[in-house]
Amino acid sequence: MAEQLADQLRSVLGNQRLREEARRFLNANLEQSIESAATLRRLPVPDALLRPVVMATGQALFDAFAETLGATLASQEGHDAVRSMARDAVDGVVAGITEGELEQLIRQASIEVIEQVKETVAVRKWMDGDQPRRSLLRRERLE
Repeated sequence: MAEQLADQLRSVLGNQRLREEARRFLNANLEQSIESAATLRRLPVPDALLRPVVMATGQALFDAFAETLGATLASQEGHDAVRSMARDAVDGVVAGITEGELEQLIRQASIEVIEQVKETVAVRKWMDGDQPRRSLLRRERLE
C-alpha cells in the first residue's frame, strides 16, 4: 500500500496538467487571502506592490514544495518515509477502533444485511404468491 501511495504521489507531482490545476487553485486562494487577511491589509505597502509579491512568493513556495516532494519520493529514504507514514496511519486507524467497537460494528452490519435479505425475500414471496410456479423447462398453456 505504501509503495502504491508513493507511486501515486510521484505520478500526481509529475503530471503537468494536475500541477497547472493545483497552481490555479493556489492562485485563487492567494487572491482570496490578499483580500481577506487582516495582517496583509495592515502592511504599509500599496496594493499594486503587495499583490504581485504575495502571488510570486506563494507560487515559488508551491513550486519548491512540489519539486522537493517529488525528489524526496524518488529517493529510497522518501519511499521508506511514505511506507512508514502509511503503516502508522493504518495502525492508528485500526488501533483507534477497540475490539468491542469493531465487534459491535460487524454485528450491526450483519444485522442490517440480514434485514435487507429478509425484506427482499418477503417482497419476492408476496409477488410470487398469487401465481403458480411455472417451469422454464416445460411449456404451459395459457387458457
